[in-house]
Amino acid sequence: MRLVVLAILFASAFAQQMQLVTNYSGTAFFDLWNYKVGNDVTNFWGDPSNQGIVNFTDQAFAQEQNLLFVNSVGNVIMKTDNFTNGASDSTYVRNSVQLLSKDPITPGTLMIMDAVHMPFGCAVWPAVWMNGGPNWPQLGEIDIVENINLATNNAYNLHTEQGCMASNQVEITGTLVSTDCFNVTNHDQGCKVTDSDLSYGSGFASNGGGAFAFLWNDDGMKIWFFPRSTIPADLSTANPNPTNWGTPTAFYPSSTCDTTKFFGPQTLILEINVCGNFAVEKFSDTCSAVAAQCADVVPNPAAFDDAYFEIRYITVFSNSTTAIPITNPSPSTSDSLNPSTAAAQPPSALATSKSTGYSRGTVDPLTVLVGTVGLLLAFASC
Repeated sequence: MRLVVLAILFASAFAQQMQLVTNYSGTAFFDLWNYKVGNDVTNFWGDPSNQGIVNFTDQAFAQEQNLLFVNSVGNVIMKTDNFTNGASDSTYVRNSVQLLSKDPITPGTLMIMDAVHMPFGCAVWPAVWMNGGPNWPQLGEIDIVENINLATNNAYNLHTEQGCMASNQVEITGTLVSTDCFNVTNHDQGCKVTDSDLSYGSGFASNGGGAFAFLWNDDGMKIWFFPRSTIPADLSTANPNPTNWGTPTAFYPSSTCDTTKFFGPQTLILEINVCGNFAVEKFSDTCSAVAAQCADVVPNPAAFDDAYFEIRYITVFSNSTTAIPITNPSPSTSDSLNPSTAAAQPPSALATSKSTGYSRGTVDPLTVLVGTVGLLLAFASC
């Protein structure tokens, strides 16, 4: 009985000390990011990038061209140009978008993304990932969503300097493919975990999408994927509690990868690349019947009809005792072009935090923690 009570207290303490930092949803979404502008020769920080056949646009142009908008059910659409025919231009590159968070992701963070659709298709390379900044991979990389072309399952990954390893001794629902996170090992394969066919591509879209959750704490880094019908009831509330979510899809424990050593504050990045070295290298695996090479697909706008994110919300929580101010954006006037079958339902309990531009908590986390420790000590002495 004592153990049950202790477990309940631990779960309650976690739920209460996590506070909303940022709610990315609806018309407030677009102003909360920095935008990579230009080609893919170098990244946002000036380091060598992925050589995509792409032009990343600024926010104003992307909204003007309806590469960024909120659709008729209130979901955020982020897409690649699928209306420009580049067949007559031998130097044509396709417009797309790359968004980088203004606020960092740090230890003590829970990040949740609920999406109805994610990009897929030949020559399409989408990613929801985190980067520690310049001089990659000195401060690490975390891949939450990534694959290419017509691949059918998502891959979770870490890329680091030498010494960070995934463990084959922890329980996960995904499949551990490789354990060495060092970027030099096996051509930067990373410590990869793969997921089911519902986690990516057409399978994800036809199933109504789903939700991803990333938790970074003293235990290490955990990632969950929930297909639409299995999303926990508390995921979209003001008090999501990972202790109730069961076995993670991927888990990188601190015992084999000290995240305080291999990772600095991370920038959350959403992007849709066009070709790029990864998609080019693996093009024939799934797209040989479509074209001889990745570049041949780029001029055809119809090839990018599925190259879009439809996001209901992204929320970031932290156990920091200090509320972090965020930009209070002005409403967007984007019109709907792609109606969705799944209505936007951003956490209603979070709307106040978004509109004021500050995270709020009804209980001070330090007070909760101190009180909980006192209760734990009292029970332990009984």
